[in-house]
Amino acid sequence: MSVEAITWAIEQPIESSPAKFVLVVLANCGWLAFPSVAYMTQTTGQDRKTVLRNIRRLIDWGLIEDTGERRGATKQIPVYKLRGYDLFLSKQAQKRTGPKKGTVPKTAANGPKKIPKQAQKRDTEPLEPLLTKSGAIVREKRKSGAPSRPMLELFKQIGLTTKEATP
Repeated sequence: MSVEAITWAIEQPIESSPAKFVLVVLANCGWLAFPSVAYMTQTTGQDRKTVLRNIRRLIDWGLIEDTGERRGATKQIPVYKLRGYDLFLSKQAQKRTGPKKGTVPKTAANGPKKIPKQAQKRDTEPLEPLLTKSGAIVREKRKSGAPSRPMLELFKQIGLTTKEATP
């Protein structure tokens, strides 16, 4: 599957929707497509004659071309090339031609700067459960006995002083 090929097929100004659907199914197979007629009829829901007529229309309109190559076990399945393939290749070549005008090439002077890592401060003091007067665990406190700021705010909300909250 080629997203670019499908996008190209969808953007084509084709009046006949069955023919356009055949083109989209061909594009789903890739820029060089060789689906069998059975696959095309099953995928599009069109009759065999309708699929062949729509492929002939697409060739006549210049949207696809028969490369002359044949594939499959019996070498009877034609290989179709979508005409947007040449445009796609030229766009790909333009992308690979190097830096665009106005860009600065990467050198050691303007490359990424290495920033030294800084140590993070962490509170590594172990915690133990904090019990209220009723014996319920409210939160943990530090072993040093000093409650954390969130605990002090909680004490204020429930009306406890720090001395009452410590066991």
